Amino acid sequence: MKQLLSEVTSAGQLRLTIADVPEPELAAHEVLIRVEATPINPSDLGLLLGPVDLSTLRRDGDATVGEVAAAHMAGMAARLGEAMPVGNEGGGVVVAAGSSPAAQALMGRVVGAVGGAMYGEFRAVPAQSCLAMPEGVTPAQAASPFVNPLTALSMVENMRLDGHSALVHTAAASNLGQMLVKICLADGVGLVNIVRRPEHVALLRSIGAEHVCDSSSPTFDDDLVAALSATGATIAFDALSASFDSEIFWISAIPSLAETNVCDERVAYSTPYGRVRECGPSLAFRSPLTSPSEACLKSAYRSRSSSLEGRFVKSLERKTAAWKFS
Repeated sequence: MKQLLSEVTSAGQLRLTIADVPEPELAAHEVLIRVEATPINPSDLGLLLGPVDLSTLRRDGDATVGEVAAAHMAGMAARLGEAMPVGNEGGGVVVAAGSSPAAQALMGRVVGAVGGAMYGEFRAVPAQSCLAMPEGVTPAQAASPFVNPLTALSMVENMRLDGHSALVHTAAASNLGQMLVKICLADGVGLVNIVRRPEHVALLRSIGAEHVCDSSSPTFDDDLVAALSATGATIAFDALSASFDSEIFWISAIPSLAETNVCDERVAYSTPYGRVRECGPSLAFRSPLTSPSEACLKSAYRSRSSSLEGRFVKSLERKTAAWKFS
């Protein structure tokens, strides 16, 4: 059976090959899936391509090869010379099953599965690594059952665990972002969606999103202030590490001014690598207002100073292994 493999050589070359691999012997608790669809998640690209210079990719016989810059080779030490199977998750049909009742119950079923090495014709995985799909669901529809859904769910759960009540999400028009919109609607959670294009605004509006801010719009600053004021969001999940991260910091901190006149509340956002960054107190800004208002938010936002940034931001260790950003 065929399997896509990725190897970084000691000579600084990435090699992608489709190899013949033996069909596995199933343990009692395992099933064999005929893989019919797989997504390409950013985490898949990390293994598939690593730090290769994409402009150097070319065919070399049956392989696709590219060059890895010398500056990146130290980070590749753990995988040098090892042809590694790619693909975190996928969908397909169970064509063989071990003897356990759990494995036998999946025989012939369309499943979504996680377990790595999914960019191949077949994949043996434990039965508990599969999600059996309802009748009529296709393998393509079942192909993304773990990475994005669990990431979106973990965002909401982490928000609750940290004592926040609403959140901000960048790259909000992505598949993950659309899942998050639906989760927040179902759970009654305030969500501020940040996108880059007007068509993304229309897309999210069409599935029920209330607060969508287009960073390409000349009114983005005011739109973001208004959305944060309406939701009270004090945690942001950042898929971009874009230039407006610090702006989200300053704006999202301000609703607590209503009670303290100085923002002492911790405000957090997560990076694409699963870390939480915290800042607090975020602004030494005083307001005579007794309740949050857009005027207060805008004034504080306009008053932020780049000299403040270094005082507040620190990195914390990964909070939960469930965070796997895509």
